[in-house]
Amino acid sequence: SIQFTRIYIGTGSIISKSWVLTTAFLVYVFDPDDLAVVADSDDGRSGSRFQIAKMVLHPSYDYRVDYNYACLQIKGQFSWSATVKPIRLPKSNPRANTAVKVA
Repeated sequence: SIQFTRIYIGTGSIISKSWVLTTAFLVYVFDPDDLAVVADSDDGRSGSRFQIAKMVLHPSYDYRVDYNYACLQIKGQFSWSATVKPIRLPKSNPRANTAVKVA
């Protein structure tokens, strides 16, 4: 989960040992020093808590239009387990006009 001063505000997807993908709309108004990522928790209090080292919004983000992506770099690294692991990303771009699923 992503938390602001220990209060749940939304979710993200782990994409590497130190990066989380989320929506820019969720985090753009906050100072990264006030945010944290909590992994391997079902109550928001247990699990591993990581402060944010860096927040990167898509350079074309506009809350009224599009590009609603942000990446959060955590201080430290996730420890992989059965319940903490990165999402699977494609290794290449799909061909034009290929049907894809995004969840």
